[in-house]
Amino acid sequence: MLRYNEIIVLLIILTIVMAILSFNFFQQKKANLNPIFASQSAGRLLSEQNIGGNSIELSLNRRESYHEGYERKAPWLSNVLWAAGSAPITDDQRNIYITMPQGRYHYDPDNNSLSNRSSDNSDDAAFVLDYDGKPEFDAGVSYMSPSLSVSMWNGTKSQLVSCPKQEKLYFGIMDLEGLTDELAVRSFDGSLPDPGTRGNNSVHDVIRDLKYSSEFKKEDISLEDLSQILWAGYGNTPHMTYNGRGGLTVPSWYADYYLTGNIYIVKQDGVFRYHNRNPDGDLTTRDHRLEKVKNDDIRALLRSDISGLPDAPCYSILSLDNDDIDKWYVRLEAGFVAGKWCYRGRRWVLGAGLQGI
Repeated sequence: MLRYNEIIVLLIILTIVMAILSFNFFQQKKANLNPIFASQSAGRLLSEQNIGGNSIELSLNRRESYHEGYERKAPWLSNVLWAAGSAPITDDQRNIYITMPQGRYHYDPDNNSLSNRSSDNSDDAAFVLDYDGKPEFDAGVSYMSPSLSVSMWNGTKSQLVSCPKQEKLYFGIMDLEGLTDELAVRSFDGSLPDPGTRGNNSVHDVIRDLKYSSEFKKEDISLEDLSQILWAGYGNTPHMTYNGRGGLTVPSWYADYYLTGNIYIVKQDGVFRYHNRNPDGDLTTRDHRLEKVKNDDIRALLRSDISGLPDAPCYSILSLDNDDIDKWYVRLEAGFVAGKWCYRGRRWVLGAGLQGI
């Protein structure tokens, strides 16, 4: 049974509510930069291109990490850079680097350009994305846009894939199985409706039009929307990991899935824990359900304890254990989840506010 004072660490608060979309989180000059790689020379500008036409739901359902076997081609490099530069952050800086066979470059999303940094190379990958001088949580949020390279798939041959290794995101070209809308999970107890695996909003449109809001209507989120958001952030997909565990919409260090059983929803009618595994927590199983763990309304208590937390009908909490709070790969995973929640919030015309504590 969860009590408020037993939550050891609240790493991230993500408000999820029906919203008045008050302003665009990104500057308009960034929102219009849909680049395609035009030159690898230092300081050269990048031209425009769409990141992909596949829907956010279909792309999430097919997300998978590919660890090796890449071809070192980079036809979609600039699309990845645009997506990386469009992600929200809680910190006050964003230093984006891309490493290719011919060197390491700094990407400036304001000027839509590359500048040479070093002669480092990308080893066996086509290119490697990383962030410098940023908290792991922000890096995790930022990786979620470019990791949806599946949005650009148009078949099974020579498609762009990615895999996080250490604190970097590796990309390459592979032949693979195509897209699927197969639903991998249903609620064990019927507490959540089935999430949708198809949709009409492309990943490109979601990233381009992502809104951030701190003003919300006093209206509860529907159970259908809540189900979709929870699935997008940490839900099951059809693929199996390399070590035989049920794959999720986000990657995890050694597929250990450190947030299993540590995601909470706080609403007027109580506190709920999200479960994506069977009751025994076995990582080879799949589930999609809510467990009520507290009847009290603790939203006012959250707002009093967390400076700047806006008044909202619903909060989503990622909780880390004491043993995990200082592990970079766990904080990175928390950022993965928060990033997916932001994009799901845009798809359902919801406001989303990120706050790390």
